Amino acid sequence: MRSLSGALHVNPWSLESVSEKLNIALSMDPKLRMSNHNRRLQYVLDHTTHRWALNFLADLDLAKSLQKDLRFVQLEKKAGGTEVVGLRANFTRLGLGEEKEGGGATALERALGRAGLRVFFLDYDGTLIQEENLNEVDEEAAADYTRRCKPSRSLLSLLKRLSEDPRNIVFVVSGREKKQLDSWFGHIHNLGLAAEKGCFLRWPARVLKDLGKPASSSLSSSSSSS
Repeated sequence: MRSLSGALHVNPWSLESVSEKLNIALSMDPKLRMSNHNRRLQYVLDHTTHRWALNFLADLDLAKSLQKDLRFVQLEKKAGGTEVVGLRANFTRLGLGEEKEGGGATALERALGRAGLRVFFLDYDGTLIQEENLNEVDEEAAADYTRRCKPSRSLLSLLKRLSEDPRNIVFVVSGREKKQLDSWFGHIHNLGLAAEKGCFLRWPARVLKDLGKPASSSLSSSSSSS
């Protein structure tokens, strides 16, 4: 409806809505009514159902042509079942649990070893913490829920080691409030944080130093961090 801005939107299933918009249209200033009509008439005449059908078929042809460059793989979902995903030729699927060939490194380890710059976006709840911590939490036990989701010492140590590697840029992404992430991870200065699904960011101190910007110990609005 953005193409017909200013048009009167009507819910055809609501008698009140239809009668209200008819009243507005009939009582509208004649000059304004004519201006609205002239401004939108050509768009309505040009964008017919025939044109919509042609555009839809053209999009299907485009999707088919793009499909030629995709490799389709079947992935298992955590909740059960599978889904088919199309990956472009320059993507490599790396399995964390794959067998090592002849006792050597896995494809993932070999790829990480070759990479000059490696960027990690690590989801917190359900990924970095144990799955059982998230199951069936009573609504009245929010404090206990947060306590049980607190990162372990071993996880904090692992994130610190990972983020201190000069080839790595590491972010922990969470829907949790910035105050919570600050309290848990604020002391790991080279660890990037994205709280409230990216609304608040803290860039790794090493990245800010390379950009000539002062390091920040706390998260700030993502709009002011860009």
